Amino acid sequence: MDLENEPVRQSINPRSLRRGRVVNAEGKPVGGALVAVVSGTTATPEIGRRTTGGGIFQVALPEGSFRMQAVAASGATGTVEVEGGDGGEIVIRIEER
Repeated sequence: MDLENEPVRQSINPRSLRRGRVVNAEGKPVGGALVAVVSGTTATPEIGRRTTGGGIFQVALPEGSFRMQAVAASGATGTVEVEGGDGGEIVIRIEER
């Protein structure tokens, strides 16, 4: 087999940029929260994102099912199950313990 002349094949999972927000139990934005994809049916290179002062974040997700988690500066957490690809806004509700 001549590897020098072999074509390179690469599989790329297309990702869709999704907008989301992190809110507290009263629905108010949680700024500075860390948002990450913690599990999924497809690999995603997203490491983690911080929300803006208004609780907003963006994440690029391929097709598949994912669990996302947000952690506030206080340590309170929230999780949500989302479908990747094109879709509506992702809302993660933080629950204080």
